[in-house]
Amino acid sequence: MSAACVELGTYLGLVGQWGVDFVLDELGAPVMVDLNMGRPNGSLSYYCWRARQPDAGLALVASTYCLPKGLRLAPFAASLKADGRLWDAKRGSGIILAQHLPGSPAGGTVLAASREGTAAARHVLDGFLTHVEAYLADLASLGHPCAG
Repeated sequence: MSAACVELGTYLGLVGQWGVDFVLDELGAPVMVDLNMGRPNGSLSYYCWRARQPDAGLALVASTYCLPKGLRLAPFAASLKADGRLWDAKRGSGIILAQHLPGSPAGGTVLAASREGTAAARHVLDGFLTHVEAYLADLASLGHPCAG
């Protein structure tokens, strides 16, 4: 995919901010489906965060999550921090909350990162999703209006 993007950018003389979307066909081969020009795409925050990290071997896995409308980011992030799930540079793994839109059909986006490779980053993401379920269950048990 990287080689295809370099070739496309060279062929079209693209400079500045642009991005490409891919999907996987039925055989798992990537197929370029969209060229985004002149605006930040949904991955921009990931690239900005990644560019500030010193380790080039960092594996990243992104996903979405859904939280009820009205749920505030600060207590949710605090719960992640208390559970040891937020990004920790010393540990070399963790969650980066890139977007938080509770109640929105788009939900939020999250980046899981690990210096131990893609499988480890996926494990971090799986732990995050489990945390979201437990967090909502805890809110429901306390009668929190956002948990329903």
